[in-house]
Amino acid sequence: MLLLHTSDLHGQAGHFAALAKAVETVRPDLLILGGNMFLDEAVNVPEELGRRQPVYVLEVFRHWLNSVLKTNPQLSVAAVFGNHDWLSSAQAMEELSKQIPKLRVLSHDKAFELGGLAFVGYSRTPPTARYSKDFERLDLPGDRMPLVGGARWNAARRLALAAPAKVQFTQFPSMADELEKLVTPAGPWVFVATAPPFDTKLDQNFQREHIGSKAVRAAIEKRHPLLSLHGHVVGSPDVTGECQDMVGDTTAVNVGQHAEGLCYAVVEVDVAGRRIVRVEARRPQ
Repeated sequence: MLLLHTSDLHGQAGHFAALAKAVETVRPDLLILGGNMFLDEAVNVPEELGRRQPVYVLEVFRHWLNSVLKTNPQLSVAAVFGNHDWLSSAQAMEELSKQIPKLRVLSHDKAFELGGLAFVGYSRTPPTARYSKDFERLDLPGDRMPLVGGARWNAARRLALAAPAKVQFTQFPSMADELEKLVTPAGPWVFVATAPPFDTKLDQNFQREHIGSKAVRAAIEKRHPLLSLHGHVVGSPDVTGECQDMVGDTTAVNVGQHAEGLCYAVVEVDVAGRRIVRVEARRPQ
């Protein structure tokens, strides 16, 4: 099976155009969108928070996706979300997936199977120094609260409600708590987790600090996926010079992202043999 994985496009039209061309060239069985794919919203305009992204999903992204699927009838598409995404956008993607059967939103409590290979997704990230949103959680129970608060989408009131960090993070379980409920398929499987595993070649910022997730790393070590795919820490490959690492017996990949050109990974999986045949990181020179 041939997989194409990318993340953190942030609604850049040039990146989406390049991704469409990459899909035509590679001809993957599955395109995996690893979070933070949609345009960012200005946090200094509170009335717009959580509102522009879902419109982008249902209009701009829908048009792009239909065009790609028309040109590549063999293709299926799977997605997770990231710390720049809103719950309202995830709900829009779920709505879109009901209209476009080849689109699947991955979750951590139910596996999606394609060609004998199972896929499990996890969209959370640890807190960042930015304005927190729906998909940020404390990594481990008892972690220190971040200094910055934020807002989370309230579906009933159809608006994003702002609150300080203590309110934002104490009303939800930590990533570690959630990942205790991670589904473990019986056969070979791929873990698509937005945050890279902690203390690897995939999670270093430009200060060479490890900022990945300890909970994600523990889940990989405990559950043994064949492959794990990540994004979020987009500069790590530039810092470490590496796009993949081993976490136990799992091949972990974070190809990063560049503003000036699309970064993506092509992964070939021997499903019957339960092995990774090749990982190719394709990044602008």
